Amino acid sequence: MPCGAIDQSIDYGLPYQRRSRVGGVVEVAGLATDPNSPFPGSGTTAAMPSPATSSTFQAALAFTLSAEGADTNDPNDPGGLTRFGISQSRHPEVDVSNLSLAQAQRIYLREYWQPLHGDQLPRELAFVLFDTAVNVGIARAVSMLQTALGVEIDGVIGSRTIAAASRQNKQALSRFLARRASHYLELAEFKPRFRRYIQGWLVRCFDVQAAAMELA
Repeated sequence: MPCGAIDQSIDYGLPYQRRSRVGGVVEVAGLATDPNSPFPGSGTTAAMPSPATSSTFQAALAFTLSAEGADTNDPNDPGGLTRFGISQSRHPEVDVSNLSLAQAQRIYLREYWQPLHGDQLPRELAFVLFDTAVNVGIARAVSMLQTALGVEIDGVIGSRTIAAASRQNKQALSRFLARRASHYLELAEFKPRFRRYIQGWLVRCFDVQAAAMELA
């Protein structure tokens, strides 16, 4: 499916809620955590990434978990029941209602970060690509990145995409997020019931860019 077309099977993580800080504690859609813990809702005792996972993955996962928020079951979300951003419709083999944070972390590492070759990309691009893939799907997210990089669009991270990403400046990140924002606008036009989420989706684009630039 060409980049920009609408895939109605995608779980768009509805709705997006920004983090807020109250008295030094991060509150995320009903979750609260120690701000020094990278996992919203985890406190300081939850399972942490193993030393084998990169700091970029840890940072990207922390952002995405905070963006996805608490358990949701929005009737307007094709993903259905969702916990830690993992939807039941995408993962019918998983008991999402009882999903642990450690299990969610393994899913994100195995099904998103590793196929995206996140550790081979510039940190800020990997950070944004991961969040985009969780929100709109891997193939679509990679196609958006490839469009921004000006390489052949096949929806797969390979050696040419990695090489092109390594040569790009920060303008590529802006082009990538512009493509992501355009996709949300196209989706809302195609499916009017999603228009209520446009502001949250666009805010998430700004937030992920700001967070990614802190890694640079």
